Amino acid sequence: MKISINILIALLYATICLGQDPFEKGNEAYLDARYDEALNLYEETLKQDPDNISALYNLGMTNVQLKNYGEAIWAFESVLQRNPADEQAEEQIIYLYNELGAISEWQHILGPFERALFSLSSRTWAILSILLSMIGSLLIILNLIKKQMIQKKYVALLSISCFTLMIVTGYVAYKVQAFETGNKYAIVTADQIESYLKMDMSAKGPQLVMGNRLRIISEDSTSNMIEVQDVNNNIYYVQSEDIKRL
Repeated sequence: MKISINILIALLYATICLGQDPFEKGNEAYLDARYDEALNLYEETLKQDPDNISALYNLGMTNVQLKNYGEAIWAFESVLQRNPADEQAEEQIIYLYNELGAISEWQHILGPFERALFSLSSRTWAILSILLSMIGSLLIILNLIKKQMIQKKYVALLSISCFTLMIVTGYVAYKVQAFETGNKYAIVTADQIESYLKMDMSAKGPQLVMGNRLRIISEDSTSNMIEVQDVNNNIYYVQSEDIKRL
């Protein structure tokens, strides 16, 4: 009987462990300073949900503990791609730049005003635009029903305001979606990589160091070379396997 109880307890414990979310297991591993295990669990979470901001941030913090600073910067930059207003991710990148002794200061892709707007997803802005169009339409119907001229005037002004805001929020939704899907960036995660001034690699450029954020301009699938632009607007060519895309 005692053996049976022990088996039941073991089975119950195993069921709980198997049913536990890899993200939560990663958090437990991180708190227990089992950083390699936490790293694998956060990566497993991101395979299931690539846009999981919490998993990306915790992956970055785990890489900081493991002193994988290039990978950590990639993770925090990935957070900012999904939530440009995330101040914690921004602070971590600045800290890592200081740790790496970077020559240039880190700069956000977006300005302060754009960050505030882009902190909401394109879907959220689109929903706001639809709601405003619906409210504007209801106000037009109400304006047709109203008989008093003063009331009709106010209702008309409100409907015009709603449709104006609808256009603005629709445009913002378009811009945010373009940022979410159209901006192609990559991070140098190795200590340093070779760059070239020509695609045929006949002329070498400067070595690009860990943490550098590069904007991808064009790609050549035949030569495996990518044309990139650094934060100082210099154009180089690098091998695709030398950089990690956001």
